[in-house]
Amino acid sequence: MEKQISSSGLTKVQVVTMAIASGVCVANVYYNQPILKDIASSFRVSEGEAGSISVLTQVGYGFGLFLIPLGDKINKKKLIFS
Repeated sequence: MEKQISSSGLTKVQVVTMAIASGVCVANVYYNQPILKDIASSFRVSEGEAGSISVLTQVGYGFGLFLIPLGDKINKKKLIFS
């Protein structure tokens, strides 16, 4: 049986699993950066235009981090019936 970390009832395995999942999700934002030059040549666009992929990915991630907590403030019934 796993030891309890805190009163929340999460085990060490659960915490480690969530930490790894969070790290992979954040790393996804940066995976495209080393290959931007190859992406630019494959799609026949400038390296500056291919760089916008990285910028837009990070902006989208940041926007998501901003929006997710707002979901707790909105009445979900209103959203469902709209």
